[in-house]
Amino acid sequence: MQYDQKHMPAEWDAWLRNRRAEPPSETELKDNLTLSITKKENADKLALRAGKNPEEVLKHSDMSSFPVYDEYEVTPGDGSKFKS
Repeated sequence: MQYDQKHMPAEWDAWLRNRRAEPPSETELKDNLTLSITKKENADKLALRAGKNPEEVLKHSDMSSFPVYDEYEVTPGDGSKFKS
């Protein structure tokens, strides 16, 4: 049986890995999904107020407070070791 784990709710993952005693209820799953959606909407509103596009994916090179070291890539996998 094949399934995609990355779309599994965290509550089910915790139960399947014995990190919680009881399986999640429908109410718990629905409440947590609603909270997650609300947080995403609020984060998007804050980004718009700050003049940013909420759909943009930030890379490490876009974060000014993130330390940059010569021996490490700025964005893993892109090969560049320096900010552009």
